[in-house]
Parts: sequence; C-alpha cells; structure tokens
Amino acid sequence: MSATVIGILSDSGGDLGAFEAAYGLLQAKGATRYFFLGGQFADLDGWVVSHRDQARGGWQQDPSSLRDMFLRVPERGSPEYARPEVSTKVVDMLGDQLCCLVHDKNDLDRDDLLNASFFIHGKEPAPKVVQIGPRCFITPGSLAGASSPSCGLLEILDKERLLRFSAFTLAGQQLLDVQELSLDRRTKLSVK
Repeated sequence: MSATVIGILSDSGGDLGAFEAAYGLLQAKGATRYFFLGGQFADLDGWVVSHRDQARGGWQQDPSSLRDMFLRVPERGSPEYARPEVSTKVVDMLGDQLCCLVHDKNDLDRDDLLNASFFIHGKEPAPKVVQIGPRCFITPGSLAGASSPSCGLLEILDKERLLRFSAFTLAGQQLLDVQELSLDRRTKLSVK
C-alpha cells in the first residue's frame, strides 16, 4: 500500500527543541513533507540554520533541502503576517482534494470554505478532527505552551481514497486514535 505521509507541526512558540523533537518523530514515522502552521513563523528558519551548523558536524541531511520539504503559514501578529508577499493561507492538494492551510481558522473566508474540503490549522492546544457538513478541520495541537505538546501525521492513501490522521506527544505516545477521512468526491465526506 503506497502512501504519502505528511508531518504537521504548529504553534512552536520559539521552542526549537520541541520543533526538532516533532520533526524527528514524524520523520521516523515516514513523513517526507511537512506543514508548519505558524506560531512563530521564523522558527522554521531558525531550525534550518541550526541544522546548517550541525551539518559541519556530520549531520546526514542537506540542510538546504530542509526548507523545501515544508509549507508554512504565519500567525496573526507576527511580522510576516503583515507582509504582502507572505500568504496567510496556503492551498495544497491532498490526493485530488483541495486543502487550505492556515494558522487561525478564523482567517478563512467564504471562498476558502466554498472551495476546499480540508482545512488544516493551528492555534489549538490539543489535536482534533472536526467535521462540519462536507468540510473537515484538522489540527495537530501545539508544540509549545500546551499541557501535552503534540504534532500530527497525515497519510494519504490514494488507492483506498482515504486520509488517515493521527496525533502524538513529542515522546511518541499516541494522543488521538487514527481518524480515517474519505477522499471520495461522489459521497459526503465521512470521518470513521
């Protein structure tokens, strides 16, 4: 069974240690792409710089390729949020379904809600999946400032027309059982 595996991180709050722990956990679980849903937008840049420094000490992955594996969005109030060249939302495809990434789901507008089926967002302390009509909202929880820092894993199973979402503590304990989400456009979205 072939799957695309995406790691989801959010609300790092400047904690690069938590960012590193989440990346390591998600990479070990097979993630090859990542969605970073803000907090401190610059945390990704700081984390990449730290790996550039570690590369001199024999780190195995080329740090210049790290940033290319991430899609990211800024939080409201960050300097990047106000810059016109930085998008506050990013659109991506999950299988053949449109997905909108945003830090704060309150930044979604009517067009976003009409066009996308999946919304992946931050600004929540705990991971969850919420279905509202034909739309599904997914959050990995928070890396910093939460009682149980967490990250999420999204598996896209094209042949089965399914998404699987699960969430973990930074120590690898599963916080949210695997949620199966249908990718079938001909039927109403269902969460199993």
